[in-house]
Amino acid sequence: MNEGQKAPPAKHQVTNPKLLLWVLMIVYVLNFLDRQIVNILAEPISRDLGLSDTQIGLLTGLAFALFYTLLGIPIARYADNSGTNRVGL
Repeated sequence: MNEGQKAPPAKHQVTNPKLLLWVLMIVYVLNFLDRQIVNILAEPISRDLGLSDTQIGLLTGLAFALFYTLLGIPIARYADNSGTNRVGL
């Protein structure tokens, strides 16, 4: 490469790291709020559906943990596959 020439940009180079940080923070906040909605609305849900405290506890704790565990493993295996388009995932 001659002097004065710039190297070609990387294929997936982040052009604005601050923007990326803000987008990731917003996604994290929305994820947190999504998980808290059931906890915030637990009392009205319990009243409307006639659920006991044990059933609400299973809904907010065990169901969430099982959902993330059971779906997290296949999604992680799929993401680690060499033929997977991670950007699309």
